[in-house]
Amino acid sequence: MAGAEEFARRTLGSYLPTAFTIKMLHPAIKLEELSTSGPLILPRAAFPTFMHEFAHLVQDWSTFRGIMDFCNAWDKAEAATEHVQACGEVVPFPIIQGKKLHRLTPKTMFAMELDYLEAMTEPVLDWKNDASWGFESYERAAFGLPLSGRKVEGVFILLNLVEEKTKEKYTHRLGAWEIKEAYSVAVAILHGGKEKIPGKADYEYIIVHRILQHYFDDFTPLHTIALCHWALQDLAPANTLFTLIEMAQARSGRRLPDARTVYDLGREEALGRGFERNAREIVAHLAVLADERQRRGEVHVAHLFRWYHEHAGRLLLSYLDRSRYFPLDTFLCEPSTALSEEECGRGLEGLFHKIHVPLLIWPNGVAYAIAQDEGTMNAVFFNRCVIDLLAHIWRKRKETWPCPVYGGCQLPLKDADDCLNRPWKQGWVEKPCCYGLAAQHLSIRPGKSFHLELLVDPAKGE
Repeated sequence: MAGAEEFARRTLGSYLPTAFTIKMLHPAIKLEELSTSGPLILPRAAFPTFMHEFAHLVQDWSTFRGIMDFCNAWDKAEAATEHVQACGEVVPFPIIQGKKLHRLTPKTMFAMELDYLEAMTEPVLDWKNDASWGFESYERAAFGLPLSGRKVEGVFILLNLVEEKTKEKYTHRLGAWEIKEAYSVAVAILHGGKEKIPGKADYEYIIVHRILQHYFDDFTPLHTIALCHWALQDLAPANTLFTLIEMAQARSGRRLPDARTVYDLGREEALGRGFERNAREIVAHLAVLADERQRRGEVHVAHLFRWYHEHAGRLLLSYLDRSRYFPLDTFLCEPSTALSEEECGRGLEGLFHKIHVPLLIWPNGVAYAIAQDEGTMNAVFFNRCVIDLLAHIWRKRKETWPCPVYGGCQLPLKDADDCLNRPWKQGWVEKPCCYGLAAQHLSIRPGKSFHLELLVDPAKGE
């Protein structure tokens, strides 16, 4: 069992990718002082944690990688819908089991291929956290994967590490996970957070910092953010991070120029490999998806895609304006430790105008929508529930689960039975909640039930 320090370290806060949801669990947050509407009020001790998680939201909203992850999740939702439609009253799950077993049709096999591609480009591999690992060198390794009848080629990065006392060797595959965490840690430090050190933090939070220490004599959190932000504009972010490090070294040696110059270096590298074309294409694709869903009568999905297209598209295309340095030119990257509570409040308000922060879950489960306009709230609550429902039937192995927004729900249909065990049944009522709408979208009609039924691998004869 983890000690008290370990437990607290792991549960201060979290962000759920593609669901635009920040969950705050910081012990400094007092339930009697929670914001439920109006301006966000946070205790100073919890502020770095909130900004760390907010940075993950920025990564979802404003990077090419984040937008592709959102589109991929909804492609999987469409594959899941076809699976449900093909079943009778009983819907067996999980849809994907391990690396090879699945319940997809040839038409929807692309969704499993997306899983493979994500695993290669965004590996989430456990770290050996019981030692002090130093970075020595790296290797590039090419890979090729099938996707929709064609071969997708890419590069992943293998880190060669050494234990600083025993000299034990260790190789680890770097992915977007570690780059995202380094980015968020740097943001938290600007707002009063502590630097992560071995023994008190896991290595996904530390390793990029150690890599930069290996190559450069001095760098700031702003340098880390600039490098990581542009690395996440590629679908192979680890490879791009090292490309940017190589470019910076070639121009400046071991002494990095100011953060905005490094940011321009990242923009130059991205534009050189077709970023403008890719950005315009993915933004246009979001608009096409919204129109298609509207024609199909999927009004809630169409609304969600229009909302995401408006905000994510605006941020992604802003990088083509060379006078802009998003997010370096926002409160996200402004040191706030010397600011008053009122100044921090104004800074957050300005940031929320640029980036919607739709859903915040407090420690008692109450949901607080910072962006109070109804269109945003409807889009985000619906999206959150679809992502939750998809996650459970895609790979998980539990036949019951709770609604993720139960704590903040005030609808008359709320109950402690279905909502905490079978929330998809709320799609059967006359006026469904957001989880009910998610169930309807995945074609979970009255009478349908889920049954956990593990697949058998014919090769193993099990």
